[in-house]
Amino acid sequence: MGRPLQELGRDDGPVPVGDADKDEEEEEEEEEEEMCRLGLSLVRIAMEERCHDSMLQLLSDFLQPRLYPPPDVTSHLLRGILLDPESPPVLVLQAYSLLMRVQRNHPATLSTVPWDWDLLVSAMNERGSKCRQALSLLLQYVVHTLQDDFHLRLRRPLGSIAKATLSCNTNMPHVRDVIDWLVAAVESSTAVPGEQGSDTETEKRKARDDGLKMLLMLQKMLALAVEVDCSPTTSSNKISETLLHILMSSALRRPHRQLLLRTLDSRLLQCKLVELLLQRVCTEPTELPMSLSLILHFLRSATLPAEPTDGEEGWRRWRELLQLLWMLVVSYQEVTDGHLRRPITQRAGCSHPPIRTKRDDITRAELQEASEHFLSRASADLGPAPPPQVQELLSHLREHLLGFCTH
Repeated sequence: MGRPLQELGRDDGPVPVGDADKDEEEEEEEEEEEMCRLGLSLVRIAMEERCHDSMLQLLSDFLQPRLYPPPDVTSHLLRGILLDPESPPVLVLQAYSLLMRVQRNHPATLSTVPWDWDLLVSAMNERGSKCRQALSLLLQYVVHTLQDDFHLRLRRPLGSIAKATLSCNTNMPHVRDVIDWLVAAVESSTAVPGEQGSDTETEKRKARDDGLKMLLMLQKMLALAVEVDCSPTTSSNKISETLLHILMSSALRRPHRQLLLRTLDSRLLQCKLVELLLQRVCTEPTELPMSLSLILHFLRSATLPAEPTDGEEGWRRWRELLQLLWMLVVSYQEVTDGHLRRPITQRAGCSHPPIRTKRDDITRAELQEASEHFLSRASADLGPAPPPQVQELLSHLREHLLGFCTH
């Protein structure tokens, strides 16, 4: 077992709370109590004798909404049953269901959470087909504990499990672990010609489905990493720089890139990452900040490299460019309208309108010029008439951007 999570978060110090919060917590403490001695004794006997089915049945019988099991019992559910490679699938599911039942009624805190980062790393390093189900359930449980605790502590997030594990300021190596797992999940859940060896179609489909489930959970963890330090712009910049290096590598192909970008749970991170990616492929560097003017600049001068598998379908890279621009427009709009650059603790009370800059004031003439320049570049590459897949997407993008034009 690694360092307890409560030790990882100690340097933040105590955070004062109001009298109302104290009264509420005291009331909750009075209502909750550890499960009865008789039931606990029977459960522990079954644990010692490794009678997993009996232990699970007893625990299910004795658990009530106001009763919670002690840490050694929840730890056994997680480590001794759910992650035990010898556990039958039915018992793995039962253990997960009980963990989630406890989590719903008694959300884990920094001092009671039954998993630590070393456990997560160890489990993620054993991604064989036999443990895919357990690994997927583990990630779902981990994400639930992180999200529940973080949202319950929005007014004092420094004491949260997420802060202790996913802070870009103090635990960036953990965030890099999540990114590495994310890339592995993307690769296993994306069908690319020539990959996945000699597996049968059923095995390939199962691997892709499992990979996609894990991918979505890991994206939620990255989204928390953006927020926990209450400096989302700084954190998204750090994470996007790491992701950009991976996206630009030759190991990831277009399907991988598209899946990773589409499934990003944080719109702020998505906006920053697509911006950095398009800056890298611009033929004309610019100092423009993120804005609608920058999006028009990308439309005029960004050119994605061709993929080895494109063959005569060179239009695919132009369609991908338009898809990235669509993603950038939508995510930028959500970042601006939702005040996502502000700390999450300040957004609920933020009533002023979205902040626009002069760089967001684009005209119909500028949009027309950028669109024509894009078509000219695409035609030079593909021939005088780019295929409908490109022209239709460009038309939809133009129509959307027209709504932002000042005149």
